[in-house]
Amino acid sequence: MNSLKWVVLGKIIAQTVRWSMTILTLKFLFPEDYAVIGLSSFFTSLLWSFSKNGIATAIIREANVTESLMREFFTLAIVAHTAFFLLLQIIAPYLSDLYGDPRLEDVVRVSSLTFLISLIGYVPAVTMNKEMNFKRLTIVDTIADSVGAVSTVLMAWQGLGYWSIILGIVAMELVRQIGYLIRAQRWVWPGKFSSDIKPILNFSWKSASQATVAYSIFNLDVAVAGLFLSTTDLGFYQFAVVLAMMPAAKALPVLRQVALPTYSKIQNDAGQVEYYFLKSQRISSLLFVPVFWGLAATANSMVPALFGEKWEPAAFIITLYCLSMPMRSIEQLFSPVLKSLNKMNVILVNTAIYAAILIPGFFIGAQY
Repeated sequence: MNSLKWVVLGKIIAQTVRWSMTILTLKFLFPEDYAVIGLSSFFTSLLWSFSKNGIATAIIREANVTESLMREFFTLAIVAHTAFFLLLQIIAPYLSDLYGDPRLEDVVRVSSLTFLISLIGYVPAVTMNKEMNFKRLTIVDTIADSVGAVSTVLMAWQGLGYWSIILGIVAMELVRQIGYLIRAQRWVWPGKFSSDIKPILNFSWKSASQATVAYSIFNLDVAVAGLFLSTTDLGFYQFAVVLAMMPAAKALPVLRQVALPTYSKIQNDAGQVEYYFLKSQRISSLLFVPVFWGLAATANSMVPALFGEKWEPAAFIITLYCLSMPMRSIEQLFSPVLKSLNKMNVILVNTAIYAAILIPGFFIGAQY
């Protein structure tokens, strides 16, 4: 609860700034801008889910982490993030051709820089997460989010359009990673792989694969919609999805960030695991049900009032999304406890069920 207090405090401050800046930024942007941002974000976030939910999760879950093991872990992160960067550089022109949007190539290539920038403070960030030193993390995250939000609105005001969001993200990531390195006051050099890292690689591969597949399933709607919808319609849809999911996108990482190291520390005490899991569900329900259903009830008047009349077509989509979001948000909290108990098979089966239902639904819905 002490850790949660610091994370929540930082998020409240950062999101107050970010929401204010978002409202201002959207007054300068158009649906076409959000279309290219949405498509780019899908592919970069897909690879980020592999890194954060696989490589980082594996070291946080590990009970005994030596200096040499941390060095090997850093080498693994360098190899993976460099591969992600190069992959996005290679596929960028093909994505641009696939979606018929020449802007997408440059946006994907610039966005991929965040994988290299993240290596600056990757190990310090994971170490502070593992040690539950959320006070230091919160201070850095709050500053970085604020810098990103302010720089984004200033660039949008100068007429940079969708580039204001992309460059704002790059600036935010640079400030964040430098801050992690400074606050941790510790630098780990890469090391050669040994047999000690095999258990981490095994768990990391399973966890990362599941997280990547799960992200693909839940967010494939944007990628599919880009193939069938006009740029304007896709922009309205992407804006609606981002706005509807924003409360969960900001609150759930807070709970998951605290939950995984907590469950990992008590993984051998079933009673404690059950107690904290139910507690997290109660906290989530108390937060998400009134927030999302409140947004659903007020979307028709809220959207034009805050963001302008040009975004009004997105209101109905926001209403539909928000009605289902409480259950979807609560489901997300199963992952940390199952990962801490190494029950990846349960997660994989659930992911397969989602895929069987959602993927055909996205293709059918996008065409009609």
